[in-house]
Amino acid sequence: MGSRILDNAVVVVTGASSGIGRAAATEFARAGCRVVLAARTEPRLLAAAAAIESTGSRAIPVVCDVRLEADVSRLMEKARETFGRIDILVCNAGVGLCSRVEEIPLPALHSVFDVNFFGVVRCVQAALPGMLQQRSGLIQIVSSVIGRRAIPGYAGYCATKFALGALAESLRLEVMG
Repeated sequence: MGSRILDNAVVVVTGASSGIGRAAATEFARAGCRVVLAARTEPRLLAAAAAIESTGSRAIPVVCDVRLEADVSRLMEKARETFGRIDILVCNAGVGLCSRVEEIPLPALHSVFDVNFFGVVRCVQAALPGMLQQRSGLIQIVSSVIGRRAIPGYAGYCATKFALGALAESLRLEVMG
């Protein structure tokens, strides 16, 4: 990453306590960004922030469940209060669901959509107005290859990722130019 464009950029990463989210937050910090880490699990979130700060970078941990509008609002407010703006939003929080279509428990499917799809919508809706006002910003929606090609046993999870593709494409067209 190491681009001058990223120097001092403010990056909000959801699902930042482990996996892709933690790796992305770490790389943005190495590139000179100030990062706001969001996740549900406080001990892992604090550990991720401490690891980034031990390198001399700035990392603000915010406990956030993307299923809760109040949490998402608090996350974006914390980023803006601390750094004055949000330059990059990385929507990475997600959960899985493994079940054959005929056996998918509908409450589980609702829950997975609430995190994987509606959580992204909540984050985008909370960050986008500020980006439009400052006339700059980047929104990265983390999906999966099975958001383009379904596999058996994961129909519910695949559906959430297919939906993200449509959301991202529509958003791009709406804010283009």
